Amino acid sequence: MVLFAKIHSYALNAYLDAQIADEIITYVNSKGKSFATKKTVSQQRAEKLVNTKKYKANNDPSYLIGLAYTQYYLNGLADILYTDLLWPLMIEMDKSQKRKLYNDSISRFRKQFSTTYQYEEIIRKPAISVWYWPLVVSDPWRWADQFAKERCGYTKKLNRDALRGASLEVQRQNIMNNHNIAQTIMKNAKSTDPKVIEFRRLAKDLSNKLDFLQEAAATQEAAAKWDRIFTWLINH
Repeated sequence: MVLFAKIHSYALNAYLDAQIADEIITYVNSKGKSFATKKTVSQQRAEKLVNTKKYKANNDPSYLIGLAYTQYYLNGLADILYTDLLWPLMIEMDKSQKRKLYNDSISRFRKQFSTTYQYEEIIRKPAISVWYWPLVVSDPWRWADQFAKERCGYTKKLNRDALRGASLEVQRQNIMNNHNIAQTIMKNAKSTDPKVIEFRRLAKDLSNKLDFLQEAAATQEAAAKWDRIFTWLINH
């Protein structure tokens, strides 16, 4: 149950991150006039990020693009690739049944989001689960210019200091958000967060519902620890 809860939890994190990235991209492309959705958790989290104000200097979009890039290429993609590494390690008698429950849950979760970018254009690359990690650690921004061109039509060189500042802000807010999700699950509190809703929905189909929810909460806290590690890597 531990690995199953981890895999499911990191997948939910990834697809919500993809939607938050798309909200920010829409904001950039509309020159600050709109987000991809209205009054959703992803829109609210994106708005909280863009309102950190650091992007206004010289009208350079590097900071905003850095927010979206971090959500998609650093946080979300890492989570998806992590799930790929964990599945082979899961050895349980009912693995096939859990895989079906997982697929149904993730499909349901993804369908609520408007973004058409959900890592499919990346995860098919040969051996990406192997080569992604050393490359992202050695240079987290190596794909940022390409991301800016493809998603924003921005072809100028991005400001590395702005990218770094944006990533630090994303990690800071992610740490708080993941901790809050964990606390909401453990306290069985009311929530409109799509991750909490999906955790609880899947739990109803499991015989050991409480164990699953406890492990899901623990994984959210563990995700916050990854954010702290990544913050350290950015600063060194």
